[in-house]
Amino acid sequence: MFCRAGLVAVGVCVPTAFLGCGTDSDSGGGPTPTPTASSPGAFCKDESHFMPDNEIELLHHCDGDSLVSKETCEANGCLSSPTGCMCNAQASCEGVGRTWNEVKCNDLGGKWADFINKASEARSNNNICEGKVTTFPAHGGDYTSGKSMDLRVAVGTVARACCSSFPATVCDADNTAATCKSPADLLVNEDRHGECLSFHANETTCEANSCIYTHATSDCWCDTEERCKAAGGRWLKKTCGDDMRQRNDDYYAKIATARATGSCDSNGAALMFVDGLLSRPSSTPHLKKLSDRTWGNDECCKSSSDLCDSTVEEALV
Repeated sequence: MFCRAGLVAVGVCVPTAFLGCGTDSDSGGGPTPTPTASSPGAFCKDESHFMPDNEIELLHHCDGDSLVSKETCEANGCLSSPTGCMCNAQASCEGVGRTWNEVKCNDLGGKWADFINKASEARSNNNICEGKVTTFPAHGGDYTSGKSMDLRVAVGTVARACCSSFPATVCDADNTAATCKSPADLLVNEDRHGECLSFHANETTCEANSCIYTHATSDCWCDTEERCKAAGGRWLKKTCGDDMRQRNDDYYAKIATARATGSCDSNGAALMFVDGLLSRPSSTPHLKKLSDRTWGNDECCKSSSDLCDSTVEEALV
């Protein structure tokens, strides 16, 4: 199994003035027939923008690494845990005698037919993705299972790699969901949310490259691409555009409400949203204030503008 994290619980979404949530027409009872994939570029703003030969680095993975012994695992820079070995880079994967698989955009067509078909349905329905749920791979390519997520999140996960018109997608043509005060302030291509995938390294090598060594797990954590690669790790790019597009229906609805009303508060109460892969009922205990999400993304906005932040002068007007 490629999934190393628990599946997100399946929920239902709640209709709002900005979120046309509902039940998919194909979610009735009885067995669901195996779908036949539509055009693999259905999730791009226009299918002609699809780049089939581009690699989806997020989905690159090592096959069979979990069965490698602890000694061999760590000797090659892989992480060893009670659940097995995990190799996050090609060199470490091949070092333990396993196969490194690189996933291309065109691979999504036949292997993840439900995702492509849902995107195609959205295109045929005025590009409306709200309320559609699909399954999608994450950090691997087992292709036999995946995480349940809003179609919008799944589309946003691969659109930068596969669509020349990104951040526009079949689900969203503009940047109004940006957390910046003005959508035009979004620094779409800034790699502000990238990460150094966990790897094993000795303490000397790790700290010599200004990275943090964790004694309990013997892994190394680096906060920049330069340090990550110098220490022997693999950097996974995630731009400000990626972060915006990998947000669920509920988040988009709350951003829309905030922009329409000019405030992140509604009747004196902060707008709440569910942060995750799948929208859930408003009764969920995992709600967050919208302002708690926007302030943390200020590096993605010109002059650190924040949709939910007002100056003293503005507040007094």
